[in-house]
Amino acid sequence: ATLLGAVVGVLAGGLALGPDGEVPADGGALARTAGTLAQPGALLGALGGLAAAALLGATYLGLRTTGGVRDRARAWVGPSAGVLAAVVLVAGTGGGLPGTVVTVCVAVLGAAALAARAGREGWAFALSVAVQAVVVVALFVQDAPVLLSSTLNPAWSVTIESARASAYALSTISWAALVLLPGVLVYQGLAYWVFRRRVASDPVPT
Repeated sequence: ATLLGAVVGVLAGGLALGPDGEVPADGGALARTAGTLAQPGALLGALGGLAAAALLGATYLGLRTTGGVRDRARAWVGPSAGVLAAVVLVAGTGGGLPGTVVTVCVAVLGAAALAARAGREGWAFALSVAVQAVVVVALFVQDAPVLLSSTLNPAWSVTIESARASAYALSTISWAALVLLPGVLVYQGLAYWVFRRRVASDPVPT
């Protein structure tokens, strides 16, 4: 989760892309090394990824368990939401997120923490998922049609048009999705229905 957040932080800030869409070997000391993950944006993303994973895990575990496990999970929601809200605020201060998105996300994170505290883990989990989806979408949509900006030359950025697959590939993927996706949805729905009740975490007398 930490590495995923770091990668998102790097991509949101752009890469040293050349005219061919590749990162040149001479693009700088951090261009093609793990040192890229030491950039401020990557470190902020890593913290955000860790907090986001903790928040999702805590809200879902609280939703699915009882007793002491549920109580401990609920205790993690507030701190996790607070750290994630701080990351969102810093990202907004640096111009990485629009002010409206920052305000909405911080408010929703606060609502998620209050919902968990009140024992409404379903709402807490739904709000946590919504916030994280909004943040990721906002990071990459605000510069549309640019998907990945080039720090060397804006003209070398990756756009929606240059990144899309061929018409044949898109058609193949669409038909495959029409055939396979309904079965996946039915299976997942059945699995959630079978395990819809909370898992008892208290000792069960034998």
